[in-house]
Amino acid sequence: MELYFLNMNYKVIAGPIDEFTSAVWKEKYYEVGNYTIHLPKKFSQVARSAEYIRTGFDSSGECKCGRVDTVKISTGDDGECEVRGVLLEGLLSNCLVYRRGEVSGSVSECALGVLGDNMRSMPFEIDAENSDVISDECVLTWEWDLLSDWLYGVLRPYGASYEVKLHAGDEKPKFRIVKGGDKSLSAVFSTSYGNIISLEYAKETGKHYNFAFIEGGDGSISVVSKFSIDRREVYKSAKEISPDKYETDEDYRKALRQKGEEEIARYPVSITLAIEAAEGVPPYYGEDYALGDICGVSDGELGIKTVLRLTSVDTVCEGGRVTVYPYFGETLRWRDLL
Repeated sequence: MELYFLNMNYKVIAGPIDEFTSAVWKEKYYEVGNYTIHLPKKFSQVARSAEYIRTGFDSSGECKCGRVDTVKISTGDDGECEVRGVLLEGLLSNCLVYRRGEVSGSVSECALGVLGDNMRSMPFEIDAENSDVISDECVLTWEWDLLSDWLYGVLRPYGASYEVKLHAGDEKPKFRIVKGGDKSLSAVFSTSYGNIISLEYAKETGKHYNFAFIEGGDGSISVVSKFSIDRREVYKSAKEISPDKYETDEDYRKALRQKGEEEIARYPVSITLAIEAAEGVPPYYGEDYALGDICGVSDGELGIKTVLRLTSVDTVCEGGRVTVYPYFGETLRWRDLL
């Protein structure tokens, strides 16, 4: 892995650099990822002046890229330079969805439209043509939300998310709506296949809700339910959604139900599987499966055989070795399997 420091226009100001102690890239599907890199202190000056840092482009023209948010420098014989920051999806965490409003239509059209209306000189471009299409009809509202939080909240109920990537030959990164594919038959992690070095399983139901009461601007209550036996209730005030803003009562109720869907999606049953993937054994990250894909995971000793979405990936480069740690962290809902 080679590193490049970039200026505010994504032009290389230093690199390639392969003299680093470690580089950890944490890519996430439903929240902003981050990175931490440790380099010799001789790179301190360029690190202080850089705006971004990226890896070299791979065979498909992609790279890992993040904004330089923190530079820590220590002197002495063991002195080093530590660089940390968010990945490019974090650029949307610095922007608010302006004022209060609502929009209706397909999920993709609404999300891209609201983003376009709130760009305000953001340092990336919208790639609507290559965004995945979420055709479900919706009514979306906002009130001074962080743009990143609003987009994750809108897209998550449909198993979708967004990415901001810098590609070879592009002057600026591009924003796309993405929806992971079903790779549960082709991308399978199993102790019997020899592609797992270690596995850690955890299940958390304490923060799970499946029955939402949504209160509208006129005090009326809409109910959204996704429970079978174990009912867990949550309340959400949506005073910004009022009937006088809609042509029909059905449109008003639809907006409240949409808010309920988003609220329940924030609190799924949390089943996480943390894996240390074996080197040189398929499936290969970036080739056979990607962030957001649905994969199969099994372990005969633990009695685990399940299908989960890949919600986070740590890529660790240390001592000339690159190790991938996939994290499968979302129980699938019916909508994800359509």
